[in-house]
Amino acid sequence: RMPSLPPQSTPPTAETQSVIPGERFLVGLLFLLPVLWFIYPALPHFSRIILGIPNDNVLNIWTFWHATHAFLLHDEPLYSTQRILAPLGSTLALHDMSLLPTFLLSPITQVMGIFFSFNLFLILAQLWAGFGIFSLVRHLTQSRLSAAFAAFLIEMSPILFYRLINHYSLTYIGFIPFLTYLLIKSMEESDAHSARRQGVIIGGTAIACFLTSFNIFTLSFCTLAFLWTGAFITALAQRAHTQARRLVTIVLWAGIVCGAFLYIWAVVSPVQDARFWWNEKTISAGNEVGINLPYLLTPNPRYWAFADHLTTWPATYSNNNDERFCYLGYIPSLLCLIGTVALIRRRRLWGILFLLTLALCINLAIGYGSTPPLNPFYTDQRASPWLLFPKFLHLPLMKQARVPARWMFPALAFFVTFAGCGINTLLQKYHTPRKRIAVVLLLCTLISLEYAHRPTPTTDFTIPAAYQAIGVADTPTAMVVEFPLYAICGVKGWCGDTKSDLPRMAWATQHRYRIVTGYLSRISLHKLTALFNQPFLRDLWMLQNGLSTMLTDQSPTDQAMVHRWLRLNDVRFVIVDKQRANAQKVVQYLTDNHLAVLKKEDAHYGVYQIKMDTTNF
Repeated sequence: RMPSLPPQSTPPTAETQSVIPGERFLVGLLFLLPVLWFIYPALPHFSRIILGIPNDNVLNIWTFWHATHAFLLHDEPLYSTQRILAPLGSTLALHDMSLLPTFLLSPITQVMGIFFSFNLFLILAQLWAGFGIFSLVRHLTQSRLSAAFAAFLIEMSPILFYRLINHYSLTYIGFIPFLTYLLIKSMEESDAHSARRQGVIIGGTAIACFLTSFNIFTLSFCTLAFLWTGAFITALAQRAHTQARRLVTIVLWAGIVCGAFLYIWAVVSPVQDARFWWNEKTISAGNEVGINLPYLLTPNPRYWAFADHLTTWPATYSNNNDERFCYLGYIPSLLCLIGTVALIRRRRLWGILFLLTLALCINLAIGYGSTPPLNPFYTDQRASPWLLFPKFLHLPLMKQARVPARWMFPALAFFVTFAGCGINTLLQKYHTPRKRIAVVLLLCTLISLEYAHRPTPTTDFTIPAAYQAIGVADTPTAMVVEFPLYAICGVKGWCGDTKSDLPRMAWATQHRYRIVTGYLSRISLHKLTALFNQPFLRDLWMLQNGLSTMLTDQSPTDQAMVHRWLRLNDVRFVIVDKQRANAQKVVQYLTDNHLAVLKKEDAHYGVYQIKMDTTNF
């Protein structure tokens, strides 16, 4: 038997429409408490440090800065740059750029600085996740208190919490429940003109999602398409032709709005090197990271606040462990079970569709297995026997999510939606407002203790004293070369320490010189080879990898090529990390060939200024 179509929306009852004393304050408190817990370690130095660990967020700071400058100064195209991977430059078509929040925060960035705006960006992402789930749950339950509890739950979720400190572009998951709310609302209206209006609203929201995060847009599009298809098939099966036509009208107008925007966007801001998307093989690590199924209900003590034996975040955390960390919690899981039954009884169609979507997304999040000993259900490293429809992940649109574990974002949205319906079922057992508020506060306290987040790690991006000696670039072409050259993950013979190289991207937003460093998973092997075949960079690369014997008999012609390269690319400084291997050989290379003189050094770095007579060679 097919599930029935959703009934027309009815006005709230007197019970749900009345305002419980203190309810508004409690709703605001449930929204803000997770945010305060998230940001309090950074409050004393909010404009100098960032919330998070020195991983991808560090690289995203540069992208955030570049997009701001492209909007305000128009000094570079939005989707290409000469400031990284210099002197060749790079396309930014594959970079994560949250353009809409960056544009909205650009006035604050001009006044308070890039780090302040970046932290504010993360706070807004957390609040948006809460608002998206609040809108959906309130529409389903007609209860502000239940919706606020759901907002608290998603804001405190480890899946979102540990994404906030690692991948800024994957934090605006609130679009998934908010678009679902718009779809349900559009189906429940009866006005003939409202379908077109709702289609335009859904299309506009999808555009905002696209401009905020392409990964979240992909997940939202697939989720919404699945829900729409289920509702459309149900309408046809029940011969509800009016509802079917309404669904078609909604999707047509949403498609018209999105298509018109994409055409205008392609004309106004063309994506340079578009063929790079398809023709170049990029270096990419971790694209087969899936969750471990038992981790859904297995607390990881490494992340607990009460783990006294741990004083720092584990070193292995930055190695994609956050992708696999998907603990849902026992109390929320119990509420989810209660809410699933309640929602299916009250709204049969959406309850069944949400449940199917939740199961499908968890199935996709399993994706390809991680380390077999951690999960006895996995038979090998590549594929999980629990994975249904494995070819589904290889569709072009599915591959845009890149990491199967990211399908836990829509799974989390529907999990929390069911939990919100579950708390609403419990609150109906209590007839006095005080008891309802007490139940919500008790459950929020227990969930906070169950999740027990450790204080948010922060990263200080104060520029080292040696770097301060180079000042701020006086021309857009000025370039600085840093040794060692950055790490290339997974490529034999390309050495380096990724974590210690990452801050260079953040420092570049302050000194504004062109740098050789770039985002590792967004460069093709072909361009990488061309980059390190540049005369001066080739010498540094050989020294870095212990191939210094190849430089002992440099011919005058080769020296002339190095001098000419330094002059043409306006190289001003070479900064050497003295604590890295073969650093002394680089210093000897610079001095023996009369390329540079020491300008400043400290215990960690040595800054060498390129001789002016050398650049005029």
